Amino acid sequence: MLKKHSFDFVRDTASAFRLLMDCFANPGKENRLGQYFGKFDSENPGLLLIAVILLDNEVSFEIEGDKDVAREISELTGCERKESDKADYIFVSEPLSSREKQTLLESCRHGSFESPNESATIVIGCNSDERELISLKSPCLNEMNRVSAPKEAADWLRKIRDRNFEYPQGVDMIIISETGTCFCVPRLIKAVN
Repeated sequence: MLKKHSFDFVRDTASAFRLLMDCFANPGKENRLGQYFGKFDSENPGLLLIAVILLDNEVSFEIEGDKDVAREISELTGCERKESDKADYIFVSEPLSSREKQTLLESCRHGSFESPNESATIVIGCNSDERELISLKSPCLNEMNRVSAPKEAADWLRKIRDRNFEYPQGVDMIIISETGTCFCVPRLIKAVN
């Protein structure tokens, strides 16, 4: 039997999941996931990697951009596609304009006061290595964390801040670069600048 992907869906998923959760637990920290990219026969291995780590047949997703990636995600995860206002995960495979980002943030799930965990996770494929210094602040901490983040992440964080989700509502964000760097920001973390 021929296999399209050499990714080990048990061992590789477990080790990549730990790296991804380390990024979420330490906002502003970046981890390298590029070592798994060569194991996917895909034009967009970063988004596919995040999909196989997080998605299964009990959640839903939508894709903004390349519809071939949506087909690959569905085939590998058994995950159902839904409109962005109902999706648990939204994958962005191509750069969006400022207006498109704002529209997406307005329409996506952002939880409620009773169930803030019912918010969407936005997974963004980034094809630029440009960096920007940003300050991240948590409602639980008095101090700010100043980090060098991908420029695309900084732009999305400003859009999220401008959307002004009321605590504890918001969206989780994952940025995966084409070189394999992963940057995550939980919904409670805000950009200050």
